[in-house]
Amino acid sequence: MEDFASALEQFDYQFATGQVVKGKAVAYESHLVLIDIGAKSPALLPRDEASVYHVVDLELAVPEGEEREFVIIKDQNADGQVTVSLRQMEIRLMWGRFEEMQEANTSLQVRVLGANKGGLSVDAMGGEGLYSAIAPGREGKY
Repeated sequence: MEDFASALEQFDYQFATGQVVKGKAVAYESHLVLIDIGAKSPALLPRDEASVYHVVDLELAVPEGEEREFVIIKDQNADGQVTVSLRQMEIRLMWGRFEEMQEANTSLQVRVLGANKGGLSVDAMGGEGLYSAIAPGREGKY
């Protein structure tokens, strides 16, 4: 047992906010999922961080055993658990697609959520933004 404990101490489990890690769902609670990221303690994935969309069933959103990439959004708590997010990962990927579409001068269909003095509030691929047609010479910006 002592050999096992000393072997574990050789590994440096340093995780930082913003770091991308791979992990798998190992257990479900009513409001979060426990994610094995290879650390001493499982990471916490709160329901609100499971997707940019509203999640009702965590087991469907994050299937057990399926390896995914997560972004660490909160440092270790007293139990050595970090908090991770799929939502932030999806947002990063979404912005990458927006940049590719902008470079290719591709249009994007959005759903209008509301209007105000500055323009329209829109949903584009799950992300909310502002479409403003006020800037001269520009069709709008997201």
